[in-house]
Amino acid sequence: MKSETLHALSRRLEPLVRRSLAQAGDRLANLEKLRLSLDPDRPLSRGFARVERQDGRLVRSAGAVKSGEGVKLVFHDGDRAAVIDGAPPPPTPQRKAPPVAPAPTRPSVLSDRFALWARR
Repeated sequence: MKSETLHALSRRLEPLVRRSLAQAGDRLANLEKLRLSLDPDRPLSRGFARVERQDGRLVRSAGAVKSGEGVKLVFHDGDRAAVIDGAPPPPTPQRKAPPVAPAPTRPSVLSDRFALWARR
Protein backbone atom coordinates (compact mmCIF):
# COMPACT_ATOMS: atom_id res chain seq x y z
CA MET A 1 0.00 0.00 0.00
CA LYS A 2 2.73 2.43 0.92
CA SER A 3 4.71 1.58 -2.21
CA GLU A 4 1.60 2.06 -4.39
CA THR A 5 0.93 5.47 -2.82
CA LEU A 6 4.56 6.47 -3.19
CA HIS A 7 4.56 5.36 -6.83
CA ALA A 8 1.35 7.31 -7.55
CA LEU A 9 2.75 10.44 -5.94
CA SER A 10 6.00 10.21 -7.87
CA ARG A 11 4.04 9.89 -11.15
CA ARG A 12 2.11 13.04 -10.29
CA LEU A 13 5.20 14.89 -9.09
CA GLU A 14 7.35 14.23 -12.16
CA PRO A 15 5.38 16.45 -14.60
CA LEU A 16 5.18 19.18 -11.94
CA VAL A 17 8.95 19.17 -11.50
CA ARG A 18 9.50 19.20 -15.27
CA ARG A 19 7.08 22.11 -15.70
CA SER A 20 8.69 23.99 -12.81
CA LEU A 21 12.17 23.51 -14.30
CA ALA A 22 10.95 24.65 -17.72
CA GLN A 23 9.41 27.81 -16.20
CA ALA A 24 12.61 28.51 -14.28
CA GLY A 25 14.60 28.11 -17.52
CA ASP A 26 12.26 30.54 -19.29
CA ARG A 27 12.63 33.07 -16.46
CA LEU A 28 16.39 32.72 -16.63
CA ALA A 29 16.40 33.27 -20.42
CA ASN A 30 14.22 36.37 -20.01
CA LEU A 31 16.53 37.73 -17.31
CA GLU A 32 19.50 37.23 -19.63
CA LYS A 33 17.71 39.19 -22.39
CA LEU A 34 16.96 41.95 -19.90
CA ARG A 35 20.59 41.99 -18.72
CA LEU A 36 21.80 42.35 -22.30
CA SER A 37 19.30 45.12 -23.06
CA LEU A 38 20.49 47.09 -20.01
CA ASP A 39 24.19 46.82 -20.92
CA PRO A 40 25.42 50.44 -21.17
CA ASP A 41 28.00 49.48 -23.80
CA ARG A 42 25.53 47.83 -26.20
CA PRO A 43 24.38 51.09 -27.90
CA LEU A 44 28.04 51.94 -28.54
CA SER A 45 28.24 49.12 -31.07
CA ARG A 46 25.38 50.78 -32.99
CA GLY A 47 27.25 54.08 -33.40
CA PHE A 48 26.33 55.92 -30.21
CA ALA A 49 28.84 57.47 -27.83
CA ARG A 50 28.72 57.89 -24.05
CA VAL A 51 29.87 61.20 -22.54
CA GLU A 52 31.72 61.02 -19.24
CA ARG A 53 33.32 63.66 -17.07
CA GLN A 54 37.06 63.39 -16.64
CA ASP A 55 36.49 61.66 -13.27
CA GLY A 56 34.39 58.96 -15.00
CA ARG A 57 30.91 60.14 -13.93
CA LEU A 58 28.25 60.02 -16.65
CA VAL A 59 27.06 63.31 -18.21
CA ARG A 60 23.26 63.02 -18.35
CA SER A 61 22.29 66.36 -19.93
CA ALA A 62 23.73 69.28 -21.87
CA GLY A 63 23.14 71.59 -18.93
CA ALA A 64 25.26 69.41 -16.67
CA VAL A 65 28.52 70.60 -18.25
CA LYS A 66 30.03 74.04 -18.71
CA SER A 67 31.73 75.54 -21.75
CA GLY A 68 35.39 74.68 -21.76
CA GLU A 69 34.94 71.63 -19.50
CA GLY A 70 36.89 68.57 -20.53
CA VAL A 71 34.95 65.34 -21.14
CA LYS A 72 35.64 61.85 -22.44
CA LEU A 73 33.67 60.43 -25.38
CA VAL A 74 33.44 56.64 -25.13
CA PHE A 75 32.95 54.70 -28.37
CA HIS A 76 32.73 50.94 -28.93
CA ASP A 77 36.37 50.81 -30.00
CA GLY A 78 37.95 53.30 -27.61
CA ASP A 79 37.59 56.77 -26.21
CA ARG A 80 38.60 60.33 -27.09
CA ALA A 81 39.01 63.51 -25.09
CA ALA A 82 36.85 66.51 -25.98
CA VAL A 83 36.10 70.03 -24.75
CA ILE A 84 32.52 71.30 -24.39
CA ASP A 85 31.66 73.99 -26.98
CA GLY A 86 34.85 73.11 -28.81
CA ALA A 87 37.51 75.45 -27.59
CA PRO A 88 39.76 75.83 -30.60
CA PRO A 89 42.89 73.74 -30.55
CA PRO A 90 46.12 75.64 -30.10
CA PRO A 91 47.52 76.83 -33.43
CA THR A 92 50.17 74.66 -34.92
CA PRO A 93 53.45 76.51 -35.36
CA GLN A 94 54.21 77.40 -38.95
CA ARG A 95 57.43 75.87 -40.22
CA LYS A 96 59.58 78.28 -42.16
CA ALA A 97 60.80 77.10 -45.50
CA PRO A 98 64.57 76.71 -45.66
CA PRO A 99 66.23 79.68 -47.35
CA VAL A 100 66.78 79.27 -51.05
CA ALA A 101 70.44 79.22 -51.98
CA PRO A 102 71.42 82.08 -54.27
CA ALA A 103 72.12 81.22 -57.86
CA PRO A 104 75.76 80.52 -58.57
CA THR A 105 77.68 83.55 -59.80
CA ARG A 106 80.20 81.60 -61.84
CA PRO A 107 79.44 81.81 -65.54
CA SER A 108 78.46 78.66 -67.33
CA VAL A 109 80.54 76.93 -70.00
CA LEU A 110 78.39 78.46 -72.75
CA SER A 111 78.86 81.97 -71.44
CA ASP A 112 82.66 81.40 -71.32
CA ARG A 113 82.63 80.36 -75.00
CA PHE A 114 80.39 83.31 -75.86
CA ALA A 115 82.80 85.66 -74.15
CA LEU A 116 85.73 84.20 -76.13
CA TRP A 117 83.78 84.48 -79.37
CA ALA A 118 82.77 88.06 -78.61
CA ARG A 119 86.42 89.09 -78.04
CA ARG A 120 87.42 88.22 -81.59
